[in-house]
Amino acid sequence: METRSQPTGEPITGKVLAWAIDESGFSASDLAKRLKVSPDSIEAWTSESVNPTVGELTRLADVLKRPRALFFAPHPPKDRIAPEYRHVATDEGRRDLGSEELLTIRCAKRVQSIVAEVRADSGVSAEPVPTHTLNEPPEVVGRELMDWILPGQPDRHLSFTEWRAVFAARQILVLVLPVRFGTSPDVGPTRPSIRGFALLDPLAPAIAVISSEIQTARTFTLFHELAHLSLGKVHACGPAALGAANLNTTTHLSVETWCDRVAEHALIPTLGLKRVVSARQPDLALVETVGRHFKVSHRAAAVALIHRSLAAPALYDEVEARWPLLDGDKPQEWRGKPRSRARIRVDEWGHSAMETILNAFEHRAVSEMKVRRWLKLSGPELDEARSHLEIVP
Repeated sequence: METRSQPTGEPITGKVLAWAIDESGFSASDLAKRLKVSPDSIEAWTSESVNPTVGELTRLADVLKRPRALFFAPHPPKDRIAPEYRHVATDEGRRDLGSEELLTIRCAKRVQSIVAEVRADSGVSAEPVPTHTLNEPPEVVGRELMDWILPGQPDRHLSFTEWRAVFAARQILVLVLPVRFGTSPDVGPTRPSIRGFALLDPLAPAIAVISSEIQTARTFTLFHELAHLSLGKVHACGPAALGAANLNTTTHLSVETWCDRVAEHALIPTLGLKRVVSARQPDLALVETVGRHFKVSHRAAAVALIHRSLAAPALYDEVEARWPLLDGDKPQEWRGKPRSRARIRVDEWGHSAMETILNAFEHRAVSEMKVRRWLKLSGPELDEARSHLEIVP
């Protein structure tokens, strides 16, 4: 009797691999190039007509940032990146997010799920963000959200680091995550299109900002995403809708423009702005003064002046020409000695997430092994992370 030969190699589940590729944002051809195999090999693995070798599976798991064991599961996980997080709106139109950007969203979702799990087990809850609708004036919503996030405080001109601590006190996770530059076959290296996003969860609402933004731009993104949480409409957000096309728009605001206006009014209230402006000529020096006073970016300062009829729309073009990289790469913050893994984890995950996890560990609610697996830190690195919590909010 003739016996049918079985494929050699690692018997992975083709549907799981197809799911992982789809979630990664890689095309089959891009993935094949990274693995140094042919696209036909990828197709053969997903159809299960051929199995990858041990080495190919190891490289596959590394490129897709998935544990090897996942590919042997009988079915793909139910968790998926929702469609609204797979693209952003840009000046050139809708753009699908790349693999590095989707990886950042996956990271944020993972942090949020860990914190939500710990808070559910420990009985910690987060006060719901006040709800609003697009029919409400952005200036009113901006004022109300500011009164909620920082009640009874006359000085609301805070740095991003200080705002991060304020949001943490409301149990809102604020993640500062990197997105590596991608490459395009047509234009070469590409700057990430994503600048931030929010993730809904009753126990662990989360806001992620991208670390390549300068500090003042991060603050604007923070309040933009808070507006998204208040709407209950969240997605990946691209460049701020602050350009000339949106400067004179007063009705039928899109979600993105509405959230931008809310952030603008929260951070730069009209009365305070008029006091700073006084009788000064609206020019680039005034933009710098407003930005410095309210601790916002030059672009946000210029748009606030234009929206309040304190400057002509042409001022925005001058600001773009003067500070073209405002929302691009920030100068390297860490020079000399590289940051340790513990410091990176605290910097990126923030005080709220790290404190939740480490407190649960100290109260024996979760095991050290589980915490180390979550944080990908060794025992000594956990001790170091605790010491950094006193520094980074």
